[in-house]
Amino acid sequence: MLADTSNSNLSYIPNGSTDDVVYRPEPTWPLLKQPAFMVAILSTAYFLVLVMGVINNSLVVAVIYRNPQLRTVTNYFLANLAIADILVSVLVLPITLLSNLFNEWWYGPIMCKAAPYLQGVAVSASVNTLAAVAVQGQKYVACTTFWQNAETERAYMMGVFLTCYLIPLLFIATFYLLIGIRVWKRKVRGMRGTRAQRNIHKSKIRIVRMLVVVFVIFALFWLPLYSINLRIEFGSTISKPEKRLLMRYLMPFAQWLGAANSCVNPFVYCYYSNSFRRSIMNLLRARTCCGKSTA
Repeated sequence: MLADTSNSNLSYIPNGSTDDVVYRPEPTWPLLKQPAFMVAILSTAYFLVLVMGVINNSLVVAVIYRNPQLRTVTNYFLANLAIADILVSVLVLPITLLSNLFNEWWYGPIMCKAAPYLQGVAVSASVNTLAAVAVQGQKYVACTTFWQNAETERAYMMGVFLTCYLIPLLFIATFYLLIGIRVWKRKVRGMRGTRAQRNIHKSKIRIVRMLVVVFVIFALFWLPLYSINLRIEFGSTISKPEKRLLMRYLMPFAQWLGAANSCVNPFVYCYYSNSFRRSIMNLLRARTCCGKSTA
């Protein structure tokens, strides 16, 4: 006896012979992972960070390009960091948002392979640029992934944590400590110099403080995401309520917070650097962002 096959979600299973087929409905998945209020909150939050990340970091690149006074080695690294943060905003945020909203991958097998790679490249470029800035500063003053087994997944997660977070942070912290020691030793001699020398020394101290703040913000903004991943992979057995809390609510927020780091740095530059602040204001008043400033 044959059942009604008009429902496209039905699958058939042979029942002892080729004549008798039993049909059973396939499991259906809801389109969205999140309730409506979470869809609205996440969409708004991710959209704001994406727009601010692209605009803010584009301004940083533009002012360094237009203003010869800002074309220092450190600022070239900051321009590279801004470009990396633009890539984070464009490549990481949209896919992360859609993955947190929908239960299934809708973007094809090519994007399934390309998206994690491009996201990893963008985030790695950001943290490695911070490491390069630390070295330069010392010189001058400074889709769902399926794994073959749990051990492979854990090894991958630990590798990402070490190479993209912990080791770069330790590396940067070491060089900033050396920078701080050098600046502190020079403080007394700098105070005995001319006013111009003292101003230059104060400017270097502001730059070091700015870079340290950028480093601390990076560490704090990405810490929740890595903490959640390490809890899932290496912690004790997770109960269903805890897993639901982690995956449905905390993980999307942690991913958003990490990506939000890409739009924060320009505010730090403007706070600590009068040159950046004036240049950005001049750029916003100008009718073009492509012409070079002669000031």
